[in-house]
Amino acid sequence: MGPRSLQIERDRFVGFAFAAADVLMELDDAGAITFAAGTTQSLLGHGEKALLGLHFAKLVAEADRPMLARVLARLEHEARVGPFHIRLLHGRSPTQLRALRRATVNGGIQLVVSRTPPRAAIASRSHDAASGLLGRDSFTELAERHLDDCREQGGHRELTMIRLRGLDQSGLAPDSQALRDMMASLGGLLRSVSIDGDAAGLLGEGVFGVVNEPRSIERLERQIKDTVAETAPDLEIDLSVRSIAMNENGLMPKEASQALVHVLKSFAGQLQSDKEIGSLGEALEDRFKYTVQRIADFRQIVRNLEFDLVYQPIVDLVDRRPQHYEALSRFRSSESPGDMVGFAEKVGITVDFDLAVVRKVLDYLSTFDPNRARPKVAVNLSTRSIEQDAFLVELKRLLAQSGRLSRNLTFEITESAEIQNLERTAKILADLRAGGNKISLDDFGAGASAFHYIRALKIDQVKVDGDYIKTLLQSERDASIVVAMTNLCRSLKVVTVAEMIETEEQAAAVARIGVDLGQGWLFGRPAPQIPKTTPATLQAAPAPVAA
Repeated sequence: MGPRSLQIERDRFVGFAFAAADVLMELDDAGAITFAAGTTQSLLGHGEKALLGLHFAKLVAEADRPMLARVLARLEHEARVGPFHIRLLHGRSPTQLRALRRATVNGGIQLVVSRTPPRAAIASRSHDAASGLLGRDSFTELAERHLDDCREQGGHRELTMIRLRGLDQSGLAPDSQALRDMMASLGGLLRSVSIDGDAAGLLGEGVFGVVNEPRSIERLERQIKDTVAETAPDLEIDLSVRSIAMNENGLMPKEASQALVHVLKSFAGQLQSDKEIGSLGEALEDRFKYTVQRIADFRQIVRNLEFDLVYQPIVDLVDRRPQHYEALSRFRSSESPGDMVGFAEKVGITVDFDLAVVRKVLDYLSTFDPNRARPKVAVNLSTRSIEQDAFLVELKRLLAQSGRLSRNLTFEITESAEIQNLERTAKILADLRAGGNKISLDDFGAGASAFHYIRALKIDQVKVDGDYIKTLLQSERDASIVVAMTNLCRSLKVVTVAEMIETEEQAAAVARIGVDLGQGWLFGRPAPQIPKTTPATLQAAPAPVAA
């Protein structure tokens, strides 16, 4: 093939590459640029001619250079690799890289660099400074997206979990350059085998996660050991690696995404502390399957309405008259309501359940005589529910359908510490208040976030965390905290509720402090019916029994 033919072939390649790329480059075996075309000035900070002779790695963010080296090394065994997310020193646009081995006598590499599609952009993701790996939350979010893609588009992807112990025995100082180099190399390796060059995360001390195409675990173990040995050749490490297929054994129901998130968040902590896990693989796979099944079971319970509601009075601490009742769930299974609802909140599947509770309460209130005052009921809404648009649409439909009856509901917001967007949440709650519903904040504590929330959110009530009430008489510190919270709420004209009151001594103490309302076994245990005729006062209830 003559020079003219070579030029034609290159032009064809350039034209084809630019159909999906912004910059095309060719590198020699040393990594120096021998050819460049495209929008090089905006992406790389140099014109096409000025790039010739420069080493491409020098144009890449330092944290991504170990990963780049690993990716290019793969071309010794593979014809092409990528796309991989990569950060360039110049230019603000997130970019992707594809690399091909040139099938010529002179060898070399062809690189295609393109701006990252918005959905896949990594600019907002949180990365560990030393390793370049994603933080746990960012990795979890990305892994969930890959799981959705796998379900919708097909293909085979794996979630690989890695536990590496022994680095603290390396003799390297925690802030030493040698240890930073080791973590950078390890991060570069894991990113290079991930699905897009960024789907690798540091989930905890010595715990890593990777979303990757199916590959040999033995080879990855060997690569990890070799990477560690480059810095600490005499160090013995305890390494466990296990992959599970994201579409293995039918584990692709709607619940799989929530299960994955839960497993990643909970399992990483267990891997750090639990030295009794004999098989990382079995433990990981069992946890994933168990979580999927538990989610499916919970959804079935909600779908079939296999739960009941009971109502516990909340009384004025001065005259003991019930002001309203809280609707509490009771499941027809051996698991406690707290564990069931707590699991649903952690996994993020409370939407259907919260709506089902609202429907049940409204249906129950409709049985009361419309010519007499109907009781007011507090219904728990998870923060995770109110942050979802579909939930809000259905909730507003239910409230509108019920007319004035819906104003008998107070919405008690649980998991307030999990609020992601405070400004948006404030607007949502203000909208509900404008419709005639009162808003209560559950488990109000002494943390800085609690005071931040009460300042930012327009609410009617706060429920003081029951842990403070239980220790109120024994702990001056807790008593002082309750006093401070009560005074703050009074100044903001926010009603305070003390829960878990079991003795007259506790009731008298919170009343002296100035708490407005009380709830607990002292005033009445949860019951399936609200009295049709409201009692004048509620005296001490029988001693509590196991629920």
